[in-house]
Amino acid sequence: MTILYTLVARGSVVLAEFSATSTNASTISRQILDKIPGNNDMNISYSQDRYIFHVKRTDGLNILCMADDAAGRRIPFAFLEDIHQRFVRTYGRAVLSAQAYNMNDEFSRVLSQQMEYYSDDPNADRMNRLKGEMSQVRSVMIQNIDKVLERGDRLESLVDKTANMQNNTFRFRKQSRRFRNTMWWQNVKLMDSDLGSSMAVLPRFKSNLPTLLLLCFLSILSCSSLTIASGSGSGYTINGRVKIPGFSEKGFGLPVKANNAKVILNGGRQVTFLKPDGYFSFHNVPAGTHLIEVDVIGYFFSPVRVDVSARNPGKVQAALTETRRGLNELVLEPLREEQYYEIREPFNIMSVVKSPMGLMIGFMVIVMFLMPKLVENMDPEEIRKAQEEMRNQGVPSLANLMPGGGRSS
Repeated sequence: MTILYTLVARGSVVLAEFSATSTNASTISRQILDKIPGNNDMNISYSQDRYIFHVKRTDGLNILCMADDAAGRRIPFAFLEDIHQRFVRTYGRAVLSAQAYNMNDEFSRVLSQQMEYYSDDPNADRMNRLKGEMSQVRSVMIQNIDKVLERGDRLESLVDKTANMQNNTFRFRKQSRRFRNTMWWQNVKLMDSDLGSSMAVLPRFKSNLPTLLLLCFLSILSCSSLTIASGSGSGYTINGRVKIPGFSEKGFGLPVKANNAKVILNGGRQVTFLKPDGYFSFHNVPAGTHLIEVDVIGYFFSPVRVDVSARNPGKVQAALTETRRGLNELVLEPLREEQYYEIREPFNIMSVVKSPMGLMIGFMVIVMFLMPKLVENMDPEEIRKAQEEMRNQGVPSLANLMPGGGRSS
């Protein structure tokens, strides 16, 4: 127990006391009361062996307690302030004339309870209580920060999953387009094989020669073969042209610089820029199937599927992947223009008429033309009565408001 002895005295007259242990604290306390100098309010402490006697004097009332040396000064003086307020609130002005130990029987129980409270309860110390509250606030803040961080991690994971889903969507689109083009070329090759089979059995069916020739002609048209590639030691060269309708044949009349327009082969394995006349070339291209894309600001071009034949050097077959249309010449034209900005609507007179201001003006015009006709159809007697009522009510007429209207004729 931190606080072991307490007394309340008026000057040196002891009014109430309580001791938690059997010591000579009562004798030492009376000696201290006799030695306290002056009559001013003060807080003072005296040391005796391993105990400290703390005294609080307020308005001639002395509150003394004996506590352990380890208790310090904050808790004992908080205890003395509490005892002083309780004693004055309980007895009031009776303290000024009370005899020795008059309040001991009743107030000693209060001293015992408060001594136990300030000695054992950690909430008795205001600083400890504030530290505990600060610790709780700190714990709550840490939990909130952890929740916010966890929520941020969840948001980041959601963003990552969304990005992965978008990438997978793009990849699936490319793969599906590639698969579609592959199946198209397989159909074309199958038609070529069918044509070869037809030519092989041609001697056996001389009577059906016109029909077979017609089939051969249709197969040749469907293949749409073009010879725009020249062979070299390490590969082939693909030549083509980008053409935009409405521009001159000389020079590349795009609204951007010519070096901003580029042609991409196989997703970026080879990139070339256009010449001033719009032509482009890819060198050292191996035999096989390739994809050509045109990147021009302001226009959208369909990717072109190009098949360079290894059996027939110089033979190239090309088709647009968007429209599945074969090309006789590798001349690429835009499918449409790209719109990057919202087009402003042109001026429309109906929008002005339908606006609130237009409706108000129209209503005023209608009233202006209809009111005279309504007045003409009214009975003159009713008009005269209405004018008399307006004069009686003090409502000025329009003639009086006009300049010179108030003068008599």
